[in-house]
Amino acid sequence: MITDTDKPWFAYHPDYGEFEWFATQQDAVDWLDDWLDGCLEVSGDTWPDDVDQGFVGRATHHTVQCNRVDRPKSQAERDEDGHDWSRVDYICDYKMELIPEGE
Repeated sequence: MITDTDKPWFAYHPDYGEFEWFATQQDAVDWLDDWLDGCLEVSGDTWPDDVDQGFVGRATHHTVQCNRVDRPKSQAERDEDGHDWSRVDYICDYKMELIPEGE
């Protein structure tokens, strides 16, 4: 999951099992290169079976909250539109938004 749109580049390798996020493509490639270098150090002179599962990419879109309506202070249960406010502090929608490419 992308949490910082200033870091749209990601790298993945199976040992880590999660995406690591970076500001630049080169940072992501360098991080994965370091992992590749470590593969032979750990295993000696053979590559692990999953060495071909590492990759680098760039997120182009992410979800953003929109149309937020906060719970009215006087509202206890349902309003005239049928919204059930008993378990929520707000209602909203989400949409896809382009992440600017930057540099």
